[in-house]
Amino acid sequence: MAHVIRHAAGQYLQDITAEIEKGSAELYRFDDCFFCFRLEQYQQDKELVVIAAEGENLMKHCNAIIQKATALGCSAIRFHTSQQKLGRAMRRYNAQEVERVYKVVL
Repeated sequence: MAHVIRHAAGQYLQDITAEIEKGSAELYRFDDCFFCFRLEQYQQDKELVVIAAEGENLMKHCNAIIQKATALGCSAIRFHTSQQKLGRAMRRYNAQEVERVYKVVL
């Protein structure tokens, strides 16, 4: 089933598929979009992490993602993406860039 996010998952598709299979991540469908989430628990709070998202009109479904995070008792949502357009679009929700990831392949 994770094949629906194959473009967004890129080289991590096998890893994400394994996370879904063992239950540490979940795949959700909102109309014509698919989102893969996992929960990260910290001492004081919990975050909903969007690992991969793919489909049409992704931004249309941001409210559904926020509702899902709220229902799960999360204090924040973190999006992992290489797409700058997501950051620009999420500004309407007061999103802030909190990290950049650099990878050196050896």
